[in-house]
Amino acid sequence: MEKVTAMDIFGQAILDRSCGIQEPLYFIVKGNKEEKNLTRYLRKISELNILEKKLIDLAYGDILDVGCGTGNYIQKLKEQGNVIGIDISKEVIKVAHKLGNKECIQANIFNYNSKTKFDTITFLENNFGMATTKEQINKLITKLGELLKPNGQTLLIQRDIKKPEFVVNTITVEYKGKKADFEWAHFSKKYLKKRFEKAGLIFNEVSREILDDQQDWYLAKLTMI
Repeated sequence: MEKVTAMDIFGQAILDRSCGIQEPLYFIVKGNKEEKNLTRYLRKISELNILEKKLIDLAYGDILDVGCGTGNYIQKLKEQGNVIGIDISKEVIKVAHKLGNKECIQANIFNYNSKTKFDTITFLENNFGMATTKEQINKLITKLGELLKPNGQTLLIQRDIKKPEFVVNTITVEYKGKKADFEWAHFSKKYLKKRFEKAGLIFNEVSREILDDQQDWYLAKLTMI
């Protein structure tokens, strides 16, 4: 029997919510159990925050949205160019297709290959945190170089932390009696900037906001030197 992963459980919860099922999904971190706001992943374009809207305005050309989820951003990104969205969760992709976002496919960015090269690669929702080791950070940066056109850009929205500069949390996902763990990383801007610039990328902060969760978030643009 195929092992159920945390992303499978998370995706099933969003799929259920899209069908009107109001079962709670919990994230447990360091013993703290909180209900996850699933409606966030079913927002309309008008409900996006200021950083998300600014990122979309900066996107152009052939666009790859990494960690596309249900495709919240896809319809708006399509106004900026040709879009492909990828997400690791097959259940979340089912929701994306149900919502009409056929440009979304199940794929893992770490081994994603494409004949198309992209003008813009986007990471919303703190999604660069999928790289949870220094090796994965390097691999992800290398993958960006493989997928981008020579003058392409990467746009990312990250939650900024101060200390420690690089921390990895183990998160337990709980839904309908099922549990599974996954890891997610958080970085200080200083740490990420140093890693990107070491790889030969120019790191520019475009905008910064305190968002609804009262956390410090920023939008950054990465380009080749």
